[in-house]
Amino acid sequence: ALLVLRQAEKELATTQYDSITDRARRKTALIADQRLMATASIASYVSGMLSHAEPWPFVTVPGFERQATNLIKTSSGHGVTTGFFPIVQADEIARFEAFAYDFYEHNEDPVYPPGTALSSFGKGVWAVDPTLLDVPDYRYHVTTGSTAFGSPYNIVTPFLQ
Repeated sequence: ALLVLRQAEKELATTQYDSITDRARRKTALIADQRLMATASIASYVSGMLSHAEPWPFVTVPGFERQATNLIKTSSGHGVTTGFFPIVQADEIARFEAFAYDFYEHNEDPVYPPGTALSSFGKGVWAVDPTLLDVPDYRYHVTTGSTAFGSPYNIVTPFLQ
């Protein structure tokens, strides 16, 4: 009787484990799909708003924060952040920084309070280096497209909106 009871307990535990992990897997896949669809929707929105290539990367997306926030809420995106990251060539970085800070300083949208996008070094496109232990935010000013991970592309993708 003891062997039969042990076998029944083992089978019950296995069945419960399989059921719980299968439900977790399906829920995780659903959340990933919802977030992917939200990202695709945001990309479609941005490409529709900014369909002309000439002004890139010196563009902003009107209402981006509200649109992104609404899409994240509909995609189980609690604690998720999305942003608008234009691709900036290395020789455009200084002009892009001036453009971005002018946008932050003159935009009346309360999403950008005074001091937005300032790092410990001040204004500028930044990257993180966790070895900079004497720098509170681990950020350093990026003035070229070079990367710590050795990308062959001389570009940056700053978080603009």
